Amino acid sequence: FQSRTATSGGKINLQSPETNLNMSVNLRLFKMAVGNILDNAFKYSNEEPTVAVRVLPTESRVRIEISDNGIGISAKEQKKIFARFYRSGSELTREKPGTGLGLYFAKLAVVAQGGKIAVRSEGENKGTTFSIEVPRR
Repeated sequence: FQSRTATSGGKINLQSPETNLNMSVNLRLFKMAVGNILDNAFKYSNEEPTVAVRVLPTESRVRIEISDNGIGISAKEQKKIFARFYRSGSELTREKPGTGLGLYFAKLAVVAQGGKIAVRSEGENKGTTFSIEVPRR
């Protein structure tokens, strides 16, 4: 996503411990899930996207939180965004290209690996935080 930040004028701030996380994941599926969330963070942010990625390991799991300063997601929409083919009714999201499958596949990929995925947003123009939690070896 370095090239994406260069063209958008945005930035990614990574906070991660300098330790081997030993996550028990299929790397290809994990990258697809995280990549989709990062892509959405840039796609649905305003002029200068700022994305924070925090890696929070515990003894048995690793939690990754991806927060943006984007358009946000209403409480009603948060309940639906992981559904297949779901696209928000918001005019701001309808202007962007998409199939409504990205978050659906991200959830499938995370859950298939014994993980969890969730979303939190205070509403429109308040940004969004996605969290992915996966087991450690």
